[in-house]
Amino acid sequence: MDREHTKKRNVIILRCVCIALILFSLALGCTFRKTGYCWGDQLFAALGFPAWSNGSQGIHYPGIIAILLLVLSCGIFAAAFQKRKQLVFWCLVAGIAGIGAILSFLLPLGA
Repeated sequence: MDREHTKKRNVIILRCVCIALILFSLALGCTFRKTGYCWGDQLFAALGFPAWSNGSQGIHYPGIIAILLLVLSCGIFAAAFQKRKQLVFWCLVAGIAGIGAILSFLLPLGA
């Protein structure tokens, strides 16, 4: 009984950590259109790394890392479910992509 309770608690903690990583990866790679502010750019600058491969254009390193972190955290989150791992993973990825697409059309462009 105690082992089962500990296992359930660990799975809940793992899911919470994965949700926090998903939110962090979304914040890391997003740029606010109105202000042009990107938390990932600021984090890279604070760490002394360039955010872009060619000045202010090219490959956006925080965006690449955010995508990789997002897919990894969705995979770990789905693995926390004993059954229906693939279904949960693809529903998460499709849901996040759908929300991103909807927000990109709804948010106004910056001046």
